[in-house]
Amino acid sequence: MGTDNSPDAAMFPPLSVAMLLSAGLGQRLRPLTSARPKPLFPVLNQTQLSWWLEKLAASRVSTVIVNTHHLAPQMLKALQSEDCGALELVVSHEPELLGTGGGLKKAVCHLKEPIFVANSDIRTDLSLQTLASHHYQQGRPSATLALVDAPEKATVSLSASGAILGFRSPFPLPREASRLCGAGIMILESEILELVPSGPADIIETLAARMKGNSGFIKPVGLYFPECFWIDMGTPEDYYQLNARLAGGRRYWGDPGIPAAEGEPPPWPDVTVEGFLCAEPEAVVG
Repeated sequence: MGTDNSPDAAMFPPLSVAMLLSAGLGQRLRPLTSARPKPLFPVLNQTQLSWWLEKLAASRVSTVIVNTHHLAPQMLKALQSEDCGALELVVSHEPELLGTGGGLKKAVCHLKEPIFVANSDIRTDLSLQTLASHHYQQGRPSATLALVDAPEKATVSLSASGAILGFRSPFPLPREASRLCGAGIMILESEILELVPSGPADIIETLAARMKGNSGFIKPVGLYFPECFWIDMGTPEDYYQLNARLAGGRRYWGDPGIPAAEGEPPPWPDVTVEGFLCAEPEAVVG
């Protein structure tokens, strides 16, 4: 495993294709996801979908594949309204939810180049170009994972040298020295996609199974991004904290499903707030 030291991305060819995993049901974020899919949740008035498309375009990606399932008509409408410039959008609809591995296999089974894969509910400032540079520096391993500090979600077991030993083990693995959190962002080569079983599948479970020395053995690598901003927008509280942190700790009133502190009056007593809203502390609403 390496540590992010921001190598010069211009030394390496850009990754031209990315897949934004967007089909999930968002069960941990209910009841909010009963009304809209997670990629369409606004963060400071910009949807996660729109933010990710901008981040991928800025990282020199030219084609983004977006899989859909939950509330797919909303996703399709939003994708059609995106002004993406030269960025090509490809929709991979899943009538049956296929999971992270199955969705990838369906969408990019014939792809022969490395691909960015990102969960649409992640918000982070880590550099995708740095991750791509590390992938090339390591000789294009089957998988390169971004790793971050999040102790409560740390499921990637590491040796003392930083090598990835396994994933999601309920007990310490032999030679395990530490654990980090998989950031939900990775680069995959075509050979790992060929190892994903048909039908619903989990990409992390596929990686774990292929690390055990059986047929198709692979050795994923990780790149640690210390002190980066990273939030997995998994629960209503996570969603609130994400908005609050990006807004510098300002309070929110409105429709995120998180009430103001008990006994705290709304900032505008005679105003009814509908939809999603963020406002500066001194804002005047008439």
